[in-house]
Amino acid sequence: PLLQAAAFAFAGLFGLLLARAVVPRPQPADALDEAFARGEIVAFAQPIVSLASGRVVGCEILARWAKPDGSMVPPTAFIPLIEASGRSDRLLETLLAQVGAGLSPLLAARPDLKVAVNVTPDQFLADDFAARLGALAQAAGMAPDSLVVEITERRELASLEAARAVVAALEALGVRVAIDDAGTGHNGLAAIKDLGAATLKIDKLFVDRVDTDQRSRALAEMLVQVARELDMG
Repeated sequence: PLLQAAAFAFAGLFGLLLARAVVPRPQPADALDEAFARGEIVAFAQPIVSLASGRVVGCEILARWAKPDGSMVPPTAFIPLIEASGRSDRLLETLLAQVGAGLSPLLAARPDLKVAVNVTPDQFLADDFAARLGALAQAAGMAPDSLVVEITERRELASLEAARAVVAALEALGVRVAIDDAGTGHNGLAAIKDLGAATLKIDKLFVDRVDTDQRSRALAEMLVQVARELDMG
């Protein structure tokens, strides 16, 4: 009986291991697709406030993953996976659709408000990006001139010349371009000078320390002066 029980236990263990080997394990990208399908990837609007007037002048759209149990998946845990798995376009489409559904009445009442969305350098340099963005805005019921496209400086632009052409195409639609995370990335002052972006967003690495660290303050002041000289916001 003891030998028989051991044989049954071994057979059960072998069957379990065989099942694990045969049945494919869920992939992280599959979980993302399910999250998109269930509407768990949601747009949060972070207000942008004018320090001079105290008035809300726009918002930045941030992606959040809201689980059915009420918990939130940190962006650092799923945004890199979205980018690495080629789902950045799906994310942009999802967020703009939600923004159109949620903010259209406010944008109609306040046409001066600007809505900023983040894109990767690869997205930005893709063929017909400006035309596709304009189509997405139209499908969402948004005016293209209400949009600001933020491109991070943390990742290098493959071609500054091509990026400048995209900026021009976006400007023709009324879409403004902002350089995000300025002062921390690969592109440096040459990109700030030549890209033709309308806005320079100084990274919080410097802004958070302007009152405690002289070096951070000096760098922030330098970037502010650069923006002024180049007529950027």
